[in-house]
Amino acid sequence: MVLVVQHSSGKGKKLEVVISDDQNIIVENGSYSIGYDTVGQLLITPKLVETLIREALKAGWTPEETGLPLQLSFLEGHLETRPGL
Repeated sequence: MVLVVQHSSGKGKKLEVVISDDQNIIVENGSYSIGYDTVGQLLITPKLVETLIREALKAGWTPEETGLPLQLSFLEGHLETRPGL
């Protein structure tokens, strides 16, 4: 799954974060952590998305500027820069 974030204007540099290559992902609204449900499905929560955006800003993502997307991966709990998706 790739999380794509862009400024609310619809313009500017995108943030693309590979969260998982697992096909069994649930996007949950209102939970506060990432976890696995009883059948082993990854939960993508609003808190995780907020954390990824904040970390991307620290890593130099400038959402209001134009340019190529900032490409990161968040696999096994580690956020890393990717050379490309």
